[in-house]
Parts: sequence; C-alpha cells; structure tokens
Amino acid sequence: MKKLFPLLAILFLATLVAATEINVYEFGQLGCYYCEQLDDSGILEEVAQIENVTVTKYLLNDQEGSTFFYQLKDQLGFSGGTPTVVIECDGNYNYITGSTPIIENLESYIENCQEQINNPSVNFFTKTKAYFSDLFNNNFEDKPIVALIGLIIVALVDAINPCAFGVLIFLMIALLHTGSRKRALRYGIIYSIFVFITYFLAGFALFKVLQQLSGIRSLVYLIVGLIVLILGLIEFHDYLQARKGNEALLRISKKLKPFIEKKAKEGTLFAIMLLGIIVALFELPCTGGVYLPIITLLQTQPMGIALLYLTIYNIIFILPLLVITFLIYKGMSPKIIQQWNSDEKAWMRLAASIVMVLIAIWLISIGI
Repeated sequence: MKKLFPLLAILFLATLVAATEINVYEFGQLGCYYCEQLDDSGILEEVAQIENVTVTKYLLNDQEGSTFFYQLKDQLGFSGGTPTVVIECDGNYNYITGSTPIIENLESYIENCQEQINNPSVNFFTKTKAYFSDLFNNNFEDKPIVALIGLIIVALVDAINPCAFGVLIFLMIALLHTGSRKRALRYGIIYSIFVFITYFLAGFALFKVLQQLSGIRSLVYLIVGLIVLILGLIEFHDYLQARKGNEALLRISKKLKPFIEKKAKEGTLFAIMLLGIIVALFELPCTGGVYLPIITLLQTQPMGIALLYLTIYNIIFILPLLVITFLIYKGMSPKIIQQWNSDEKAWMRLAASIVMVLIAIWLISIGI
C-alpha cells in the first residue's frame, strides 16, 4: 500500500507531461470570400506540419461544424464571424477572427503555446487544470472513456477511506458476536446497499440544487473549490496525525459507536437498513471532500449522463465494503482487517488529500 500511492503519483505526473497536443480548429462557410482567402494563403497547411499540432476544418453549413462552433462561441464569447480559428493549447483556448489576423498571427499563437507547454514554471499548474478539464468538462459525450477513467480513479480514492472501512468492520465484529457468518454476510451486503442508496440520493439532491444555481456557476465553482481546498488541507493534517498515531479531525464521532453496536445486536433487517442510512450521512463530512467536487462538475451535464456517472461512482464507493464483507464471510478475522485499516490509514488520507487539493485548485481557477 505504501508503494502504491507514490506509483500513482508518478503515473499522474507522467500523464500531465504527455498532454502536449495543440489543436487548431478552423471554422468557415461555403461561399465566404475571406474563408477562401485564408485557405489560399496556405497558413493552415504550414502550422499542420509543426510537431504536435493538429488542424481540423469545420464548415458552419454542416450540423457538426455549426454545433461545435456555437459551443465554443458560448464558452469563449467571440463575435461569431467567419473565418474564425480556435487554438486549443493544453486545455486553454484562444481565438482569432478574420482572414488577415489569422494569416498574420496564427504561427505566433502556436509558438506561444509551445513555449507555455515547455516552461517548467507554469507547466504543472496549466497541465493539472487541463487534465481535470479533460476529465470533467463538457466532453463527457465526446470523450466518455477519458471521463470514465478519471471518475473511477477519484471514486477509488474516495472508496479506500478509513472512515468507511472503520464503521463496517465495527459492525461486522458486532454481528459475528451475535450470529453466524452467513447472517453477517447478508447484513453486510444490505448495509452496503443502503450506504449506496443514501450516498446516491444525497449526491442527486445536491446535483439538482447546483443545477438551479447555473446563473452563478462561477461563484459556485469558487465556493466549492475553497471548501474542498480546506477539507483537503484538513485531510493532509489528518495524514500527519495518523503517522504519529493521533486521532483525525475528519472522522465519525465515537458517540455513534454505541448506537451502531446496539442496532447490530438487535439483528433485525430494519436495524441494518437504518444503520446504512445513518452511517452514510454521518460519513459525509469525512468522505464528502471528494464527492462534492465531482457532483459540482457534473452539474453541467444532462440528467441521463449525470445519473449514469453518479451510479458508477457510488458502485465503486461501496465495492471495498462488499469485498471486506466477503473476506470476513470466508473466514478472515475482522480484527486483521481492522489492524490493516489502522496501519494504512495515513496513506489513504494522503491520497485523498492530494486529489482534493488538485480538484480544488482547478475549481477555483475556473471560478475566478
């Protein structure tokens, strides 16, 4: 486990370094004199020969070109004339409108982009922002695999959480003291399902609230970014405390343990269902630092896509709970898993802290 997180960090940084593609999008129309003038100049063919530069031509007369053009127009706020060239530089966008300005300035824009990519002083922040833009911006439909991989990585970090593990292990110990392993398996699965339902409904409710605030989206990004940054810093504090053997700030209250033990000993289906709901709600301050920004980033998506990604996220979130339940059913002592959770919780918190801070920085950058 201790070797896993440095490896993930190296892979993440390698991904950022590799993201150096420069995309040039030309938008024109049939019968447009200035568009023909731009094409005849040969400038687009020249920049297409530059390493890592891709040039794509779109016509506003076509539905695909028109849709993409107006998406960029709304995003960047340009006037909408043709010809227009949009330069995507590692997740950041610039545009030039008019044949003469494009012919005279396009190569300079490409050179500036290459300099920005190769400049170590700004490279990390720019690439981090671009990386998360690729994962969670309005390209869910265009790049579903990229978005899905990003969602899975973040959900796994959230799922491997000492808060979530601790309560389940405590519950399983109580169940084993009062019944058989089959009963513990059945109730462990039911508990995990109700954690899923509660987490999903909480996320969906927040998603609907954020959609109603679309008019102040930048402010929402800024506020959520600041909240997540604070939680990320607290999580890092808890990582340092965990290394010293001290208790964390972000944890489920010890006062909840007698309630959990009481309900577990009742051994009724209703009691386990109630535990799943209540514990999930009490876990939110501990685990919500990763969940909150994901929901915030999903607010721009259509309902169907948002529901799909919320479902995938929450399935991944409860997978470790189901694995622990199954391992205990197969004979592994809950105390062994409890000891593992205690030994490795520092690294779990460090991973969560890194993810939260990176996402917070991006949210704040697009909110300012």
